[in-house]
Amino acid sequence: MDHNGKCTLPKHHCIELYGRMMQAMNGELTLEQEEQFLLEVQQYPCCFDKFDLARSYKQFICTRLERKAVPIQLITSIKTKVHELSSQIQA
Repeated sequence: MDHNGKCTLPKHHCIELYGRMMQAMNGELTLEQEEQFLLEVQQYPCCFDKFDLARSYKQFICTRLERKAVPIQLITSIKTKVHELSSQIQA
């Protein structure tokens, strides 16, 4: 929901809350921080709806995708190539 609809949260606070939403979904908040976030987001239905939808989407994706192991040599090769290309671009 944008701020032209029924969202009553100031836009700058909404952006901050969205950042914490991403942290909560990624498990980056402490238990206390997560509890505080959930209390705060429940006060604003438009924000809570966004959080609930994003959380549902992430759960859907995580249950449907299978993570494949990648050989460390491939990871190292990709990182080296990215670093080389980055150096060329900056030069």
